[in-house]
Amino acid sequence: MSSGINQEIVYFDGVCNICNTFVDFLLSSDHDSHFLVASLQGETAKKNLPNELRENIDYIVVQTHQSFFKKSKAVFYILSKLKRPYRYIAILRIFPTFLTDWGYDQVAGNRYRIFGKRDSCRLPTAEEKAKFLP
Repeated sequence: MSSGINQEIVYFDGVCNICNTFVDFLLSSDHDSHFLVASLQGETAKKNLPNELRENIDYIVVQTHQSFFKKSKAVFYILSKLKRPYRYIAILRIFPTFLTDWGYDQVAGNRYRIFGKRDSCRLPTAEEKAKFLP
């Protein structure tokens, strides 16, 4: 990981309402502080992500110490690192990736229309600042 940070990073679309709701969930559920978060539109993404992952903001990306996960694999990876009951949902990764990514794509492709979009990227609260990267 080029950032020198021990935690893994979850990159999300900073203007997407459902993405921000997922980040809220993650921050409240990540009791072991396994993850940091950064918007795909931010400086950390520009520094750490290959162009093909950074330029397509239609999916969430997780940067681990060894690799990157995107779409449904990223969601399942995140859930697998959380405590019960959320980690049990990650069992859905037994389904073929083309199926779980298809479901992911259905939500992601319609996320602005269904859930709305913010005018600008989310700013962390004072309590969240330690978990957000620029």
